[in-house]
Amino acid sequence: MSTGEVDAAAAGLPEGTVPRRVVTGHDANGVSVVVSDGIVPVHRVMPEDGAGFYEVWQTSGMPAPIVADEGDPTIGSIRVPPPVNGTKIRVNEFFPGHVGPEGRQSPVHRTESVDYGIVLEGEIVLILDDSETTLRAGDICVQRGTDHAWANRTDRVCRMAFILIDGHFEDELLTVLPGDVRDQLMTAGPHGPGARGRRTEMTLHIDHVGLSVGDLDAQRDWYQRAFGFGAAGAFDVPGAGLRGVFLIGPDGIALELLELRGSTHRAAASTPPDELLAQGYGHVCFRVESVDETFAALVEAGAIVVTEPGPSPEPGVRFAFVTDPEGNFIELLDRKGPVTA
Repeated sequence: MSTGEVDAAAAGLPEGTVPRRVVTGHDANGVSVVVSDGIVPVHRVMPEDGAGFYEVWQTSGMPAPIVADEGDPTIGSIRVPPPVNGTKIRVNEFFPGHVGPEGRQSPVHRTESVDYGIVLEGEIVLILDDSETTLRAGDICVQRGTDHAWANRTDRVCRMAFILIDGHFEDELLTVLPGDVRDQLMTAGPHGPGARGRRTEMTLHIDHVGLSVGDLDAQRDWYQRAFGFGAAGAFDVPGAGLRGVFLIGPDGIALELLELRGSTHRAAASTPPDELLAQGYGHVCFRVESVDETFAALVEAGAIVVTEPGPSPEPGVRFAFVTDPEGNFIELLDRKGPVTA
């Protein structure tokens, strides 16, 4: 992920190409104020791939929670789909001269969402399974979970604003989608079996946690079953004796499990303070809507009880602790606003 200012000259882009973002909020007296004004802080420009991504904002609930001020919800890795029950707005740029021999610039992809794509500048070709449609400045595309790709076949940059709204494929549509697509959505998708029935309480707010494990396959299976994570890519470095897998959670967070040959497990701790006696990984904390319901679901999935749900030291917050089958501590927290303590 790249954050901060983009070197526009080095990227071959015009001056001031990074969008400006103005965010409003409220002061202590409920007066409306501007809480931030500047360039979009999370962005990635990839001139060699002919693309730029600017993460403007996102929400993680419906109705979207509104607080006086909050931390920037876009900080983290750039991921295509919106959070579960949430929305996302980003600005994309498609640079000229990057259309491949198959006539596409972006890979063919689909997300379980309804996306409003607004062409701000230039011209772009929308590529579907059976047709192509050219969109120009001022045109709006309503993308409804369809397989698609993009191609800028002009000599000018095309800039688009995308507003993505979390969606849900109904069963009648799933039955006619290609088998591999249907299987992927039903197993690893954000609304697959691991997430269905408990989407609200599993709204998570962590981007990426790395965890050393002793049995990669068993731990991967447990996190997929317990949290509804989907496998997003595996790797193997035989010379280093290292294997790993990235798992993507319902809200787009990433958990990296790493199995290194010869690693050893620390003595199991019985309480969160005991766990802190060993420097290094202490715990991963998932912010959820209902600590009690999520706690019960994880225990049913095989989590080990450490601390029953109860009041947190932070006023108005409930929390609980469990461990995964290898004894790694997991905290559940129902904080609704920004971190205050």
